[in-house]
Amino acid sequence: MILSGVDMIPDVLTKYKERFVYVYTVTGFVALVVFGAVPHLSSSNKVLAFLELSIASALLLNVVLYRKHRNYTLLSNVAHLLILLTFVMLIVTGGYKGTGIFWTFTYPLLSFFLNSKREVFFWNITFVLTVALLYLWDPDAFYYDFITLRQAFGAYAAIFVLAYAYNSVVSNLVKALAQKAAFDPLTGLYSRSFLLENLEKAIERVKRDNEKTFLLIYLDLDNFKRVNDRFGHSVGDEVLRRAADRIRKSFRKGDVVARFGGDEFMVIAYNADRDGVERRLVDLKERVEKELRTYGISVSWGIVQIPDEGLEAGDPIRKAHSRMYRMKSANRS
Repeated sequence: MILSGVDMIPDVLTKYKERFVYVYTVTGFVALVVFGAVPHLSSSNKVLAFLELSIASALLLNVVLYRKHRNYTLLSNVAHLLILLTFVMLIVTGGYKGTGIFWTFTYPLLSFFLNSKREVFFWNITFVLTVALLYLWDPDAFYYDFITLRQAFGAYAAIFVLAYAYNSVVSNLVKALAQKAAFDPLTGLYSRSFLLENLEKAIERVKRDNEKTFLLIYLDLDNFKRVNDRFGHSVGDEVLRRAADRIRKSFRKGDVVARFGGDEFMVIAYNADRDGVERRLVDLKERVEKELRTYGISVSWGIVQIPDEGLEAGDPIRKAHSRMYRMKSANRS
């Protein structure tokens, strides 16, 4: 099975969306039980109470199953379907003493938290069309009259537009911050935090599927400190950029090539042949020594194969660093 860098690029909002789904599920469960099922049971409306308890239970079950399959798209779309069914029921029946329609105004905001814009439009349009078709089929079945529904959906549309505008601003800001956090500003390589996050996720995938494997490569520029001391930091920055560019070109597009700090770099090479990587590194060393011979720069490295040599994020890094340092010491002697 192929494991690629593209697959490993994280959605920075996913973990927050997950938390929101958990909060939403608990809130929805409590609201359906406390403000729906219990009042309806007290007024002997057992049918609506049963429906609300069923949807509340389905919300909890959706989250429990997500903890196993980890498919956020499935989680969010099932949540949307349950929300839609709840709100359609509230509009048709009026909920408890005609207060059900007020809960529908939370839907636009909820939907933008759960899904992408395309999915948000789909679910909101589906909700409105479902209510409209049901009303055209049997208007007498609705608790609310036409004027109330028209005014309510006018307000609903206004809330949707405002939620869309707010979401657009927040999404653009988040993307800009994520882009800034994911890349090293000097070299243009991925950042240390981005690599560490990808490393953790890659190890988790390997734990779930023993067929997957990857190499962790720790690289260091030999004699770089002399460049800063002799030529100054501006020249040192240029040397770093040139070396980083050469390192990037030595690996595949799907690999994660990052600046780990100072003159140290790290690479996650997915489904890579170790001998082939060793040959590429020897070629990289020769090219760097040739292109940066004015500054006496060379490259040392250490390689760790996962899962064979460790399945905890810190262990492969320490092993790769230790092997890199041994090579660096050998180059000095």
